[in-house]
Amino acid sequence: MEFKLSEILIIDDDDAIKFVESKILRKMRFLKPIRFLKNGKEGLDFLRSRPLDPSSSFPRLILLDLHMPVLDGWGFLAEFDKLSDEIKSSYDVIIRTSSIDPEDRNRAINSPRIKDFIVKPLEYDLLLEIFVKHGFV
Repeated sequence: MEFKLSEILIIDDDDAIKFVESKILRKMRFLKPIRFLKNGKEGLDFLRSRPLDPSSSFPRLILLDLHMPVLDGWGFLAEFDKLSDEIKSSYDVIIRTSSIDPEDRNRAINSPRIKDFIVKPLEYDLLLEIFVKHGFV
C-alpha cells in the first residue's frame, strides 16, 4: 500500500492509545515518521519550532484527541488556526476521541479544518477506510 502522507502526528495523552495506533499504522506498512505529542500545547510547540520540508509533495496528518490536559483538542485547533498559512495547508486533521457527545461530532463535522471524526478505539479496517476516503492511500 502506498501512502500519500509524509508523516503522522498523534496528539493524545493516553500512552496505550498511542501504542495501539502506532501498531495499526505499522501493520498497514506506514513506514514514514510517526510523532507522538501528549497534549495540544506540545503539538503547537512542535509545529511552531519545526521548519517544513518544501520538497515533500504529500500532506501531513494529525490524529487529534479532544480531551487532554494542558491544552485540549479544541484549544489546539483554535491556536492552529492562528499559525501561518504554510503550516495550516500542510496538515490535515482527523479527530479520534472517546467522546460520544453529539455536540463534539457536530462541531467537528462543521469545521472545514477537520477531515473526519472517529470514536476510539481506532481499528485497522476503520482507519484504512478513512485513509481511502480522503485519498491518503
